Amino acid sequence: MAKIVVANWKMNPNSLSAADKIAAGYVKNAAVDVVVCPPTVFLEELAAKYKMLTWGAQDCFWEESGPFTGQISPLALKSTGANYVIIGHSEQREFNKSTDKEIGKKVIAVIKSGLTPILCVGGGIDAKSRTAHTKAVLKKHITGAFKEISKSMAHGSKILVVYEPPWALSNVSGNKPAPMKFVESSIAYIKSLVKAYKLSASPAGRAPTSYKFLYGGSVIGNNISSFVDQSYLDGFLVGGASLRPKEFSRIIASISKT
Repeated sequence: MAKIVVANWKMNPNSLSAADKIAAGYVKNAAVDVVVCPPTVFLEELAAKYKMLTWGAQDCFWEESGPFTGQISPLALKSTGANYVIIGHSEQREFNKSTDKEIGKKVIAVIKSGLTPILCVGGGIDAKSRTAHTKAVLKKHITGAFKEISKSMAHGSKILVVYEPPWALSNVSGNKPAPMKFVESSIAYIKSLVKAYKLSASPAGRAPTSYKFLYGGSVIGNNISSFVDQSYLDGFLVGGASLRPKEFSRIIASISKT
């Protein structure tokens, strides 16, 4: 089964020409499913030009339209060529104060629009320290979001769930990935919480909801090899390294060898 790698460009770069240069450096690899999430303003042109890549957005609102200045709907993102949307990223939780209820509503909206949500958990201001109560934070995020998700018919959809400890984010800032055993135990706990909501049931003959579990936090070419063989991980969310095509290609090449 192919691993999934989500390239989160965050608020980078600052021009379409620079964004085009990054995308042009990406190499298609049939052994890895790559989802590229640039700033929304560049999404439509990049998706139209680089059709061999799969595209996503970094956030959305939970309504289809209306008086919500500065927001963007999943349907609008779909029209640009996006197939995925990142929801609940650690930086959204910290800087925009996104609540678990709002995040759950966004996941529902993304699913209803026909896109795939990339739900990030474990991040935000409450988990900035290594000594934070990880399980308590994860339980809050999963139960808070899934209370909303379970109200809607999510069956038959696909949801990517990413564990991203904020103290491990950004290798550029000198941070390091979370220890392997820590990631493994956290992913196992996330899986147990998700399973409790029984969205894998198949009412009215619909296919069960499928999940992929990813890790995000200072993943670069020099450390990816320690993660790729772990059977409990279906892929990775990559930040700063995804802005450097050669470095990102190293990551993809390492994953494709497994």
